[in-house]
Amino acid sequence: MKQPSEDGSIGPAALWRRVLARGIDYLAIFWLLFALDVIGVTFWVAKYTDRVTPTPWGSSFVVITTLAGFYAVLEVVYVAKRGQTPAKELLKIRVVRVDRVDPPGWQTALQRWWLPGLAFALPWWGALAAFAALGLPATVDPQRRTLYDRLSHTVVVPYDAKKVEGPIATRRRSVNEPVSREMT
Repeated sequence: MKQPSEDGSIGPAALWRRVLARGIDYLAIFWLLFALDVIGVTFWVAKYTDRVTPTPWGSSFVVITTLAGFYAVLEVVYVAKRGQTPAKELLKIRVVRVDRVDPPGWQTALQRWWLPGLAFALPWWGALAAFAALGLPATVDPQRRTLYDRLSHTVVVPYDAKKVEGPIATRRRSVNEPVSREMT
């Protein structure tokens, strides 16, 4: 893990970690929805798939919006409260505001989610193009910030929660308690 510089700042997280974390989160939501569909919890998907078929999505509209909705809940809740989704914690990265090291909070998490969230709701070819356009600035930005990071004033940094906060079972800090700046 990168060590803090003399001014306390930490370099940006590797792009491959960010992309892999997003992919793992998407896969987790996909499998969660698959399991919920098998046991009948997501009954509306089967019920409305053939009835609601707007152009250009067709019969996949209900599935896409359900995936986007579940992903929104995962991303916004975890980023607002912890700065990390489970996949980001697995890959030891964290979303923080540019001006402080605390988790971003609800407003910032929503600001950070809405642009890729809308892109996710596009037809598959539009979503791929939108994700490429949103992520392209990260390839040239010194802080590896995407377009939605810039708009929400966030940056993704290396962060090993297990080292800083301890094992999950022993984490008992309050929601408003700031996280230590120490990143050893």
